[in-house]
Amino acid sequence: MDNFADNAAAYLQRYRHTDANRLACNLTAQIDAVDAGALELPVTINHAEPGNAWVCSPRSTYIDYAAEEARRLLPRPLGATVAGLCAQLARLADACALDRTVTLNNWCLSTNLYPALAAVDLDQALAQARRRWPGHALWWRSLNRQDNADWLQALQARGFALIASRQVWLYPDLEAAARRANMRADARLLQRRDLHWCDNHAISAADAPRIAELYGQLYLGKYSRWNPAYRPQMIADWQRDGLLRLEGWRDDHGRLQCITGMFGTEQVVSTPIVGYDTGAAQKLALYRTLTATSYRHARQSQRRLNLSAGAAGFKRLRGGVAAIEYSAVWAPPAARATRALLWTLSQLTRRVGEPLMRHYQL
Repeated sequence: MDNFADNAAAYLQRYRHTDANRLACNLTAQIDAVDAGALELPVTINHAEPGNAWVCSPRSTYIDYAAEEARRLLPRPLGATVAGLCAQLARLADACALDRTVTLNNWCLSTNLYPALAAVDLDQALAQARRRWPGHALWWRSLNRQDNADWLQALQARGFALIASRQVWLYPDLEAAARRANMRADARLLQRRDLHWCDNHAISAADAPRIAELYGQLYLGKYSRWNPAYRPQMIADWQRDGLLRLEGWRDDHGRLQCITGMFGTEQVVSTPIVGYDTGAAQKLALYRTLTATSYRHARQSQRRLNLSAGAAGFKRLRGGVAAIEYSAVWAPPAARATRALLWTLSQLTRRVGEPLMRHYQL
């Protein structure tokens, strides 16, 4: 299922008026929706609950996860300086209830994909959100200038500030990327004999615990505990509802060794679920095999590919185009401290964060 409106209907039928903890064990947020004309947009509502994964928490995104990334990826003195700044911002964030938020079009994924702006009554959606949650800040995540320039312009015109989040890697021309030497070498892995490809129909709910395990090894074990810890039931439900297309590779015993879960709209494919046995020998090239699998599906479906953040050098060598991803944020006029903190975050991330992300290819 790759139609935005159909995806939203399926998602809301399962999760509306429930808690995001059903999706991931480190999420606490109410799931609801706002009317946006011809379709509904899923939203998450937070009341400053502590410890949330970053997909529902501005604090985790811009302070906790940012501090981790600074220590891990930046040169040591610079990383320590950025982490120290994050520690100071944490106290302000808690005092200002930064996580008292409504995040619109939030699917609790690392990358929220967007419908065409022309299909959305943006003013109706915003008016409804402000009326229903008058004390909450409004957030939109996962916006970049290549795919969402019209959204960014429209939201800024309505008083939203932009906060830079991360650098993501886009593939607007997969046919050109396929001619690169690295991409051609990866494509040969799709013919491997030591592992056996299985498409979406050959993966069942019985595989969901293994998929969650492989995802967790990579995103929680290797990267950060602030990533969402998706539940096996969520993976099984999303596949059943047509929200996730799963493709993986099994060994001779039928055990999954790597997996990709793809989520798409009419124009774009993303890969919110990626996992592999991180203890396997590097020569098995499991990550390369997975990315080649995602490239193939995007090319066959004639859509652009958004491979999110991370592994910058790897993605750049395969034709990835870097794009800064933003959140667009607005706080009620009465919430003066929150508005001041959002302005500070906007200035810091755009004047300091963006140049660092571009320079160090984060």
